[in-house]
Amino acid sequence: MERHFIYNVAKEEYDMCRITNTKPRIIAYCTEPSKTRIFTISFRSFSPMPGTVEYHPGHSYYFISTSRPDNLHNRDGGYCSQYNMKVVFKVADKRNVLTSEARDRAVKSVVTSDQKLSDILQKKDYISYDMENH
Repeated sequence: MERHFIYNVAKEEYDMCRITNTKPRIIAYCTEPSKTRIFTISFRSFSPMPGTVEYHPGHSYYFISTSRPDNLHNRDGGYCSQYNMKVVFKVADKRNVLTSEARDRAVKSVVTSDQKLSDILQKKDYISYDMENH
């Protein structure tokens, strides 16, 4: 059974699947896979608890597990490189977030007569929209 430590790491560590920080921040752990455990990550810009992660708009936060079946505390490769055990949380900046209605207006404004809206949405292109001028 898999066992993991989930670390909050810098982008470079995330990209390399290697923990270089001498005291990495452990976000969650699963050392007893047969037991059900729930870990809650609260995305707050201010935390009343000292030493916890504060998440700020416009920033990205990187999490990886470099554990291996034979070494829970491994810090290089492991499940991160073998099975892509990593995730990025991007905290949106409220000033740049479109409401669904504004996004729909922006998308519809770029649709031409020979394009389908579904084709444009499948491209996953980013659309910039100036909400203050509309």
